[in-house]
Amino acid sequence: MVFIHSFANIPILTSLDHIRYSFHRSPLARSVHVLLLTLSAFLGISAQSDNEDGDDTQFWNETAIIVPLKIKENDDGSKTNLVNLNILTTLRLGRGGLNPVDKRIGVGFDFRLNDSFTLTPSYYFRKGEPVTGDKETEHRLRLDLTSGKDFSRVSLKWRGRLEHRFRIDSSDSTRLRNRGTLSIPIKINNKEIFSPFVAEEVFFEFQSGSFSSHEFTAGVSRKLSKNLSADLFYIRKDNRSGDIRTINGVGLNFKIYLGR
Repeated sequence: MVFIHSFANIPILTSLDHIRYSFHRSPLARSVHVLLLTLSAFLGISAQSDNEDGDDTQFWNETAIIVPLKIKENDDGSKTNLVNLNILTTLRLGRGGLNPVDKRIGVGFDFRLNDSFTLTPSYYFRKGEPVTGDKETEHRLRLDLTSGKDFSRVSLKWRGRLEHRFRIDSSDSTRLRNRGTLSIPIKINNKEIFSPFVAEEVFFEFQSGSFSSHEFTAGVSRKLSKNLSADLFYIRKDNRSGDIRTINGVGLNFKIYLGR
């Protein structure tokens, strides 16, 4: 697993050996392993078409470890998480191959305000090298407001994010990000098997007074076990500034739920 290799020096990840052991035993985990090898080959082949014209092909991974801190017991016997602790790691590979272009680690909290809205403040530390020799260091403060609605056949989710980037080597940036997601749960015998989804996210930068980036994502979500879920997706990101203007990539994200 890419994120474990890259952040092996972080103590909290080493405490998840029993989860990883159970995960590696499953047939689906073996399929994921084959998929990762395929993605590595894909990135290596695509390196031949990536040059200095401002494009890059990347592999993205984000892993969230979710720890419930406050749980509400409902009248029907079900439980609702009112406050969660989120521990976050990110690794992105690219630059014409399997080179680390973006590494992040962060922490945040989910506060469930009511049945409709969740508030999430978070902090991220980021080190990047999107172009060889051009190193970036940032501290990011985020405030998310999330809302969702389930219908009979589709689910809609909206996330608004106010983000300030304290940059060590360049001027700071404050951005408003809006992301909308449409997912279609596929069920058999009233049990969800997987869920295809598409998402659009736009970035507005206050310093320039203009839209700075746009992301399109299409993929599938799958619950692998009681404590683990994954998203496999394709992403295209277009930037209006910077050395890398267009990113085409594939990604594999994990969510690990503790305390269930």
